[in-house]
Amino acid sequence: MYCDAVKKIVCLSILLVLSACTSIFKNPTSVKYFDATSVEQGEATVFFSAGAPSGCFSRLISLNIRDAVTNKAEASPYEATSYQNKSDFETHQGFLHAIKLKPGNYYFYPYDWSATVISAHKASFSVKPNETVYLGELFFVAKCSSIYEINDKFDRDMNRIKELNPALDTSNVVKRIMVLDKEPS
Repeated sequence: MYCDAVKKIVCLSILLVLSACTSIFKNPTSVKYFDATSVEQGEATVFFSAGAPSGCFSRLISLNIRDAVTNKAEASPYEATSYQNKSDFETHQGFLHAIKLKPGNYYFYPYDWSATVISAHKASFSVKPNETVYLGELFFVAKCSSIYEINDKFDRDMNRIKELNPALDTSNVVKRIMVLDKEPS
């Protein structure tokens, strides 16, 4: 009787953990699943990509967005080098994200699954009301690396967005590439 109760608790715990980690099953911020009709008046639609030469098992890197004024984290973490999900690209492990944000100044900070911030450099950007903006690609230069660069992959990413989610209108996208701060914060 005691063993049955323990088994039920263990099974329930595993299910809860798996349900919390939706990225194991799909990338929830993938451009594939983005519904532009969910963007409210005054909010911005934001496109960006993140990746590395190949997926990393030993160090799963995600991105978080923080408000530049309050340092408050916005929304969920965004996949960068996860090996669990199929890449949105043929040439490397990477993901195209589509999110909505309120107007303001923000920055990305990468961290691994242990919630350790892995770079003191911020990738800063701003969004304006009612715009659709492309921020560029945040690319980790080697597998499992903590060193990243910002790249302008506008044409590649816009073409891929059209392939993955043809319902999204990319005709008025503003290109405003995020800026990698030179000095650590």
